[in-house]
Amino acid sequence: MGKKDKKNKPKTLHERFRLLGIDFSKPGFYDSPQFRAAEANDGAFLEKYAAYVEKRLVLPDEAARVRSIVPKTAQFLFDALVQDGRLAACVDASQVLSRFLEAQGVWNYIVKGALTVSFAPDTGLSPVHMAPIMMKGNRAVTGHAWVCAPPYRVVDVTVALQPYSDAQRAVLGNFFICEEAPPRANVEAHDLFDAECVAFYKQQRGSAPTLRDLLEFSPNILNQVQRFGVFSIEHGPVRLKYVGTSTTAPDLPLEEMACLSLSGRRPIEAYHDLQQAMKY
Repeated sequence: MGKKDKKNKPKTLHERFRLLGIDFSKPGFYDSPQFRAAEANDGAFLEKYAAYVEKRLVLPDEAARVRSIVPKTAQFLFDALVQDGRLAACVDASQVLSRFLEAQGVWNYIVKGALTVSFAPDTGLSPVHMAPIMMKGNRAVTGHAWVCAPPYRVVDVTVALQPYSDAQRAVLGNFFICEEAPPRANVEAHDLFDAECVAFYKQQRGSAPTLRDLLEFSPNILNQVQRFGVFSIEHGPVRLKYVGTSTTAPDLPLEEMACLSLSGRRPIEAYHDLQQAMKY
């Protein structure tokens, strides 16, 4: 019986989605009642959406269209965030960016994880670690968040819009990231533990946490890191290391989103302005 069940088990995402009655023909199908029902029974089911987006065959015409949309959309949202002045909005901004792209027919998913910003030695500045492993009581949901929209591996509109020091901000400047093929990198413990955690380990154990200590927090996290990737991007005098640990998705449709106010505009109002801007 066990062999028969294994033999009849769906072998591809297409087969599994069809078996569950999920229509996977358009971006954002994680909104469907069938997908949500499957997710209610499997807390990691959203990862299958991310896997589907990654494994889709992107033909040259579609890739060209995505390349014509993603940088312009990221630029629009980045400019709006700069004008608004809001910092540390990586999750909310990624959710809005994801919906903006879906509305234009661009497949994408949101990545949560870590961002380590390292400065050139001659700046004298210490690295900044936006890490997802935090002490209990920290209200942050992750260290950092960005969007993957194949062929773009990293689309990050808030990398420069974080609460950096004046000295760090002077070196960084204002920019956003749209990177297709960033080099792979290796994860290190200091990428994943935030400063409060590191201080706790040093106080309690006399040394900084190691990758082995990750197992205390999440036995599967290194598998997740392998799944979502570690990438290194050089940008002028800084190196950006992105470490993916999980995925997420907006809870509300674009028309109902209120997580981000852009100079008084709701996301749907900002999207209408984007539509006008994309015409030129």
